[in-house]
Amino acid sequence: MKFKNVLGCTLAILPMFCAVESQAGLSDEYDKAMYEKKHNSEGYKNTQKLNAKQKLFLREVMGNRSTLTQIELCHMSNDNLKQCKDGSQGMGWRLPANNNSKYISNVTVRVEGNDSIITITASPEFGENVTLIYDCSVVSGHVECPISSKSSCLEKDLCSAGIFDVSQENSKRPSEIEFKIKK
Repeated sequence: MKFKNVLGCTLAILPMFCAVESQAGLSDEYDKAMYEKKHNSEGYKNTQKLNAKQKLFLREVMGNRSTLTQIELCHMSNDNLKQCKDGSQGMGWRLPANNNSKYISNVTVRVEGNDSIITITASPEFGENVTLIYDCSVVSGHVECPISSKSSCLEKDLCSAGIFDVSQENSKRPSEIEFKIKK
């Protein structure tokens, strides 16, 4: 009788173990499917695994948002971007912003029409005349600063739109870094 009870309990519990095991398998299958979908997508065709120089540029040059913040403060102060240029300073903002990064050699801000154009020249460590240009304009009352297609960092492959950085080849979840490029 005891053997029958043990066998009956084992058979009763077995489907629960199978269900848990199959759920774990579904999770892995889902991750794999999402990874393959992302890698086969239209947007991924322009993507790349970042090399050390690209990661440094992304972190130290593109990640340095001090001048972009100053442009936003300038817009809030003036309700337009026409005064947001070199040498301008106002309540809480100063252009170009003070830059303490050793990876940026120069920052200039100029006005073209209703837009403020920010040109960031990277240090020679990234190559000769590497620039990142933001073309800032007011859209629906707030400032948007996409990367200008005139930026030399684009042709030197230091910045691009829709970069996926896969830290390990077998990683199931590539991290996506998205930037808008203004043509």
